[in-house]
Amino acid sequence: MPAPGVPDAARRGPVRPTASTRSDRAQAALLGLAVGDALGMPTQALPRATVDSLYGGLRWFEPGPEVNDISRGLPAGRVTDDTDQALIVARALVAGAGHVPPGRLARDLLAWES
Repeated sequence: MPAPGVPDAARRGPVRPTASTRSDRAQAALLGLAVGDALGMPTQALPRATVDSLYGGLRWFEPGPEVNDISRGLPAGRVTDDTDQALIVARALVAGAGHVPPGRLARDLLAWES
C-alpha cells in the first residue's frame, strides 16, 4: 500500500533527464532569465531610493526611464545585454556539444558588440 501523502512521482525516484527534458529545461531557464531581465531593465544600476521614487515597487514591464543612463529610451519588455550575452553563450554551448569553443564565443561576442 502506498505511503499516505506521498505523491506517486516521489515514490518512483529521481527522473533521469532525456534530451527533450534537458532542452525544455534549458529553454525554460533562458525564458525565465529573459523575463526577469526585462522586468528589471528600467531599474538597472539605479539606487533603491530612485527605484522607489519612480515606481514605488516595480510590478510590470516599464520603459527605461530618462534618469537611467543605461536603459533610457528602451521600450517596456526589452531585455538587456545580460540576456543577449547569455543567449550567445547558450548557442556556443549547443554548437560545442556542451563545451564553449573560445574562438566561436569571442567571434560571436565581438559580432554582437558591433
